[in-house]
Amino acid sequence: MKLYNHHTPVLPEGTYGIEAKQIIEAANEELHVYNYDSVNSVPPPAGQDFPVALQKFTVVAPRFQIDPKTINSYYPPDGFVEEGRILPHIVFNDPYLPWERPLFQPRFFAAASVIHPFARLKTRPPWIALVVFDLEELKLSEADGAALRIPAFNANELPSTGAYMMTVADYLTQVTSRVSLKGGLPPGSTVWTNLQASSDPVNVIFPKKNLVQTIFPHEKLLETMFMAHVRQVSTTDIPDAAGDDSRLYSICTSHRSGPTIGPGPTKPTTQIVHLVSVENMIYGPHDPSNASDRFGMISLFSWNYTSTPPLPTPNFTAIIKNLADQKQMLRPPNLILSEVVTSITDPTSSDIEAGAKLLHKRLSLGYTVSRWRTSTGEETAALMRGPLVPVPTSRTPTSTTLSDWPATSNTGKDYQILARDLGLMDMTYSAAWQLGKMMAMLDTVFFQALLRFRSAIHKTATNELRLALNGLEATADLINRAPNLMANVSTLTKGLQSPMRNILATNSARTWTVIHPRMLMLSQSLAGSAIDRSARSGEHVFSDFQIGNANNADWEIIHEWISDKLFLSGVPAHYLVTDPSHLASTPIPFSSKEPIQLPPEALRFFHIDDAWLDCLIDGALSVANHFSVEEDTVRLKIKEVYNTFLRTPVEGTTLKAPIPRYGFFLRSALVKAIPDLRVTITCRKIENNVVMEDPNRTPLIRLTKMDDHTILALLDCLPEEIYKILLVQPPHQQRFTAPIAGNGVPYTLKRLYTRGAPAEWPSFATPPSEIAEWYDPASRVVRIPKFVESLKSALPFTTPAAPAFDADIGSAVVALELNDRNYQLEIKPPSGSSPPATDRGDRQLWTGGTTTSAVPQHMALRVGNLSLRRPSMDLVESIRKELVMTENNDRPPIPTTVRKESSQTARSIPLQTSSIGRAHSAFPAITSARSIPISIPTSLTSDTSTLSALATPTTPQYTLSIRPAYRTASPFPSTSTSTTPPHRIYAPSDYLPTKSP
Repeated sequence: MKLYNHHTPVLPEGTYGIEAKQIIEAANEELHVYNYDSVNSVPPPAGQDFPVALQKFTVVAPRFQIDPKTINSYYPPDGFVEEGRILPHIVFNDPYLPWERPLFQPRFFAAASVIHPFARLKTRPPWIALVVFDLEELKLSEADGAALRIPAFNANELPSTGAYMMTVADYLTQVTSRVSLKGGLPPGSTVWTNLQASSDPVNVIFPKKNLVQTIFPHEKLLETMFMAHVRQVSTTDIPDAAGDDSRLYSICTSHRSGPTIGPGPTKPTTQIVHLVSVENMIYGPHDPSNASDRFGMISLFSWNYTSTPPLPTPNFTAIIKNLADQKQMLRPPNLILSEVVTSITDPTSSDIEAGAKLLHKRLSLGYTVSRWRTSTGEETAALMRGPLVPVPTSRTPTSTTLSDWPATSNTGKDYQILARDLGLMDMTYSAAWQLGKMMAMLDTVFFQALLRFRSAIHKTATNELRLALNGLEATADLINRAPNLMANVSTLTKGLQSPMRNILATNSARTWTVIHPRMLMLSQSLAGSAIDRSARSGEHVFSDFQIGNANNADWEIIHEWISDKLFLSGVPAHYLVTDPSHLASTPIPFSSKEPIQLPPEALRFFHIDDAWLDCLIDGALSVANHFSVEEDTVRLKIKEVYNTFLRTPVEGTTLKAPIPRYGFFLRSALVKAIPDLRVTITCRKIENNVVMEDPNRTPLIRLTKMDDHTILALLDCLPEEIYKILLVQPPHQQRFTAPIAGNGVPYTLKRLYTRGAPAEWPSFATPPSEIAEWYDPASRVVRIPKFVESLKSALPFTTPAAPAFDADIGSAVVALELNDRNYQLEIKPPSGSSPPATDRGDRQLWTGGTTTSAVPQHMALRVGNLSLRRPSMDLVESIRKELVMTENNDRPPIPTTVRKESSQTARSIPLQTSSIGRAHSAFPAITSARSIPISIPTSLTSDTSTLSALATPTTPQYTLSIRPAYRTASPFPSTSTSTTPPHRIYAPSDYLPTKSP
């Protein structure tokens, strides 16, 4: 951090001109290029140029209002409760703002340097000041309003901040007691005339004149000189900051506090903080003879907070301690979870107790029970959970083999899971799929890019397939071989045979779609190769961390969209936190009807469910699909190519793309008070059997504010790898206090250093009698002159060794001495724990339980290998001969893979019951289709010559698709008498009952 007394603008407010002239010399000649006024300028003498015309521009500085965007933060924030000794301050993003206007003209500053010795310091006084008022100090009576001639004044409708809005013209022409702005303008200036006609709004407060004189006791307002300074700080680990950078912030501090130990209220009181303009106040009122005891000051910004007596309960320190006590995983507070079981009043009801334990288990895993309407219109309950979970999750949600979890879905119903213990449907992953599809359709840029990308891939794969089957070469390959064609022209006719029949488009009514299994495999391979080429940058895998662009511009959009979703960007907050109680720390009885009040102090840690994000991405990639219904090859290949990016190190390094795996929510009034709260997280490593901090790894990859009270932090490490989490006040958002004792701790000065500073800067005691002269408890004003005089005598020192302090006492030094203690919260894992022995491996999108999901292993496209530009000629010739043989028949060929959708056809095919039972029990998503290969009964066809030509004896000729019947459960199910007690039996095609039998 670097501190500056002030940052003066290079160009003060005013009108300036730029004179530009170019002189071009060549071959002993000169050419002068410049702008001039050819109409009004008198021609110059021979050999001279016209006068250069100035390009005028105007620098405008704020006077009656400031842009709210220039305000970074202010403390205490609106509605905050803070102890009275705190000095409010405001932070500006613009480091020049407090000095953009002069406090008074330079000639008066020279005179002031003779009157007051502080003016000789290298500090420029600002034109603004921060002042704290009681609400009663700004209230006006009916007589006050009439004497001041406030426009539209109503004594019964007082503004909440005590500021009255009016136009600049009304303020300058009607208000009788105000600042004399005209006195500071140069003679003959037209600014005054323009201001008197201005309709711009302005807010004005009217404190009493004696109060203003108490707050600013010196005639030349030199108190303000020491209450504004500039800090240059690093933005590392600050929410929503753009990387490791440094920024300049200007800070304006009030030299008046809230009520303290001295005379005043002993209960919390409302304080109003106003950022006022003190420009030209040294000239006094514009009409000294005015009898009003009020004085109109321009208010540029204002807010309210509550000041409390010493040792308040909800102060800054208490918030930090409460936050540390309220940390847990992202789920309902532990007290609420325990009451799920302990609140059962009937101990004899074992069923209720067992159900409560099952519900407690699900709630502990981060689930919530929500309303769900089935496809048939029934309204029932379902389980729901977001991507942020309190416990680590498996790669797929099923407890069976990985191959049972679908790689893709066209409706999202494949991802519904039946919770057999509760009899409820788990809609977690199905809802994620539907959300992904909805987000993709709403994002027009992504949707159009995916549509263009799919169309381009389909066109490329189709063209290459036709060229290969027709024995033709691509245009690019033909051009590349053109130089050798003439040399080999004599060999063109050798071995010429009658031409094969080409597959060409036709409008004939006999045309049918040929679905050959190996042709389909070739088409899928060619599509995958086209995606691989499009998703590269030159010959390398496209990456966000390199300068080069992707070969296909649409792939960059798709790639960025998927990456953003892995970082939870754009995911609605009610999906991230499915129940408000997950961020509630104040224990609320389970039976209470009181609403959950937010924000309490809550620090919630979570793991990230990869399967949830995989379902969301699959739903997004399912849109814009107009070519394939059953097998979406393009969607799978997009995932596989993106997986290549995830497991490929960034070019020139050994580092791979960071992906979030763990994180936490910080919801606290602390975030409102300190918007740029610094969050620093480090990992640990083991060297020589000693656990230590790893300085070369920074796991924090996203830090953003969800709202004014909530911060979301995402890490690319596991919790066992964390060394510590540190929450620290940033240098530009630290508290300032009056030089008095606070919370029973006596006030002491800090030892400052200009060289040779130790690791920890000590403090040194000051006589109480001297401290008493620094602050007036009656007016609550810091006596800046006395305080600065003490600093001048106490801080400078020299030693024979390096440590010393020999700087001038300016606003930066005063700010350091008025800074309160810097509090921080450090979270470390329990002692004795060690990092995990094995890593979870690279993050990969789910593409099925096998290496390839749509193509057999021997035909699988290896992503990242461009060698598969053309299928093998043996395979092509084999397919072409089979197609020719098939065309000789007078009917379309029967493909080797047929999906029978009709339930009648399905019933006519014999099927073993055990196969159905195994298939049904192994797959928990009961609403999804299931395909089972079967042999072809001879009764289905009398002519099997074509079939025998196309298929080998071991290849199944039909695939039976079993799909659930979407109908309501039977109102009168059968009852099994073989069980005790008897229970109802529902057909496999029925929906599960929503009520207990």
